[in-house]
Amino acid sequence: MSRSALHSAFGFRHWLLVFVLLLAPPTVAEQRSMTVDDVLAIERLERASLSPDGSLVAAVVLRGALPGEIFGRASYEIDPSRADIWIIDRATGAKRNLTNGRSRAAGALCATWSPDGQRLAFLSTRPTDAEPQGGNNVRLYVWDRHSDELIRLSEQAVVTQTRYGGGLNKLDIAGPNAVSADACSAGDENPPFAWLDAQRLLVAFLPTGRTSALLDASERIYQHTQATREAMQTGREAMVSVSGSGLERTGAGPEEIAILAVGNVPNRQWTNVASVPLYPFNGSLGVRVSPDGRRAAVLATTGSIPPRSGIPWARNDGDWTVEKRLGVIDLVEPQPMKWVSPVSTNGTDLRL
Repeated sequence: MSRSALHSAFGFRHWLLVFVLLLAPPTVAEQRSMTVDDVLAIERLERASLSPDGSLVAAVVLRGALPGEIFGRASYEIDPSRADIWIIDRATGAKRNLTNGRSRAAGALCATWSPDGQRLAFLSTRPTDAEPQGGNNVRLYVWDRHSDELIRLSEQAVVTQTRYGGGLNKLDIAGPNAVSADACSAGDENPPFAWLDAQRLLVAFLPTGRTSALLDASERIYQHTQATREAMQTGREAMVSVSGSGLERTGAGPEEIAILAVGNVPNRQWTNVASVPLYPFNGSLGVRVSPDGRRAAVLATTGSIPPRSGIPWARNDGDWTVEKRLGVIDLVEPQPMKWVSPVSTNGTDLRL
């Protein structure tokens, strides 16, 4: 590591330490035992991202589990729907809470700088207008550094993972620069967007009416149970559970899709470039943008691997038990997805 790089890394760690100390509660002369309330009130630094010019730090801080927050979306100590983004000036040490979500019980996460450092994209449950306290979905926002505005870029909900890379809607989306790929990572969790350049974003949206998994993954089983109970009480439809093998095995349903869209941030114009399967059981969606930002390779999970006679069942460790399909999309001139298909029996030759 060069001397300047070492100095920069040391300076970054220094300001993070200062920020953590500033977050710490003041000491008191009277010593007392820690209480449950003290534990629930703990705030912690989850992740920090340095702006490309090195002047600012965007830090995601999980708020304490205090009254007035929304609970039950995730374990209280790792719930990103109860987080704020802080901006720290490395030259002066000045810090401010950019999102101030406590009054709305809102969360903000995945703070990711644009390549030129003039904008900060992030996800948020921030409610507006008639939306309920705590928000009703996860949407894409941006902070404009020049105008100091927080802007909701779309009303459409984004694809999100359950915390720490649960099997529901796993994501792996990376733009042409490495910064976008890891700015949101927490364990195996990754962002549903990537900067293509200083003004364009590639985003994985959900269809209209769907809810981001981050908010309701833990509630879906109860929602399904309640809907089934109500249907049985009504008695107007047959209630049947089907099990099978081979072609009867589960695939991605027609409503289980991710809509890949390219957005121009300054004018908030979106262009849908592809709709791809979003398999809900041990599935994942991988997207890799070409270095010139014009195309993207998509690896989508389409269903589970059917059992075959004489072939051992694959180990149940996620990606081993699902079928995937590779495709290529044009991000500049949208056209139908070009899926890669094998042309030989041994699968070694591929064509578009």
